[in-house]
Amino acid sequence: MTSNQRCLIQNYAHLLLSKHDTNGTEIWFHEYSAEQLGVAGIDNGPFVFPRGGVVELSNGDILVFGSVGNPLDCYAFKFDSLGNHIDHVSWGHPT
Repeated sequence: MTSNQRCLIQNYAHLLLSKHDTNGTEIWFHEYSAEQLGVAGIDNGPFVFPRGGVVELSNGDILVFGSVGNPLDCYAFKFDSLGNHIDHVSWGHPT
């Protein structure tokens, strides 16, 4: 992910994913609910996405790492180069 691409989170709500050019002009923007990401109803906990948890792959696809639920389960969410959700995988939690 380049410095002009950002991922923002609103706890208990939605993932906001946007891409901007070097001038700060928005190229695209997506807002995803837990239902749209396939993680709805997971212990009714928050979304937690650490800084640096967004990676752009060499093919332009985007990975967003974070945690969902209570207790928090670790996830990787995959998006295509236009920010469309592709899939996710979970590693569970350490308890």
